[in-house]
Amino acid sequence: INAEYMGVVSFVTVVLLSILDKYGEKRGIVISVNAGEDFRLSDLKSFPGPMFILAGICVLAYCAVFPFNGIAPDFFKYKWNSGNNAATYLSVYTFVSAGGSPIIGFLVDRAGRSVSWIGASCIGLAAVHLVLLFGPTSMSYFPIFPMVILGIALSMLGASLWPCVPYILAPNFLGTGYGLMLALQNFGLATIPLVVGIVKDHVQGMNAYYYNLYIFLGCCGGGFILSALLFILDKKNNGLLNCDPKERERRKEEIDLLRGDPMSSPAV
Repeated sequence: INAEYMGVVSFVTVVLLSILDKYGEKRGIVISVNAGEDFRLSDLKSFPGPMFILAGICVLAYCAVFPFNGIAPDFFKYKWNSGNNAATYLSVYTFVSAGGSPIIGFLVDRAGRSVSWIGASCIGLAAVHLVLLFGPTSMSYFPIFPMVILGIALSMLGASLWPCVPYILAPNFLGTGYGLMLALQNFGLATIPLVVGIVKDHVQGMNAYYYNLYIFLGCCGGGFILSALLFILDKKNNGLLNCDPKERERRKEEIDLLRGDPMSSPAV
């Protein structure tokens, strides 16, 4: 029943968003984008390298978070004897992320440096799994602390990762770019839980949880390596992804000029 309610709420929200979008176009608040030519799968070959790096970071970073939810309650029970509070401790990061996202989003908007924020979020996610691996077992409520860090790191990731796409792709390819990221993300979120399940089936005791945490830690490391690569590529080109807001504003005309070509990209 709750799922049905959420589905109805989502549908109503989409309808309201569509109405507001049309209203914004009429008032000149929202710029209408011409769809241009039909999308062809071969167009993906023309996407700049940073787009695929960004998609890779998306897959690895989120695979270090959401598949963890499946093993976290039992892991908290066995390692910290959290009992019925295990699920409550796990929910801490969602509340922290929900409350912290607007604040961190504001900080990202003011400071810029999106790639640096992405790298920092990957480090934060890695720190969570390291703390869970080697943290003391004397306090049953200890999981609360890494879950707070997880919520902050997840907020940093969302506030800095997704807004990079419009600076990489032209407006009429944004839907394709976001679709590519979500498709790869869903593939990862479907694959990693299978790996986690295989490890739990073939490894006995607490080692099963530890090995899975190492898998998540590897995802964080991969995400950080890709963010470092994105930083290097961005610096070699025009540095738009990791510049401050004032610099972006000064170069707005350059961005608009580059986007005159449907496949041109400021990040190339």
